[in-house]
Amino acid sequence: MLLRYKVKKAELFGSAARGELRSNSDVDVLVKLPEEASLLDLGGLYMDLKEALGREVDVVTYGSVNTRLAPYVFSNTIKVI
Repeated sequence: MLLRYKVKKAELFGSAARGELRSNSDVDVLVKLPEEASLLDLGGLYMDLKEALGREVDVVTYGSVNTRLAPYVFSNTIKVI
């Protein structure tokens, strides 16, 4: 699925990366998309991941991570691709 959207890089962060995922937790995913990707591509990726994982997901691009939160987010990730 990540390849279908031409995701160049993907990492888990948050509770999934820390091994603290609960039944009501969402899955936080950092992605790097090609420059030509649109918001529709990002939305499609979100919907497909949500359906595949059977739970809420938070799809975040690397460039949209809040600078104050970046050290926390980037310090605890698991590489997907």
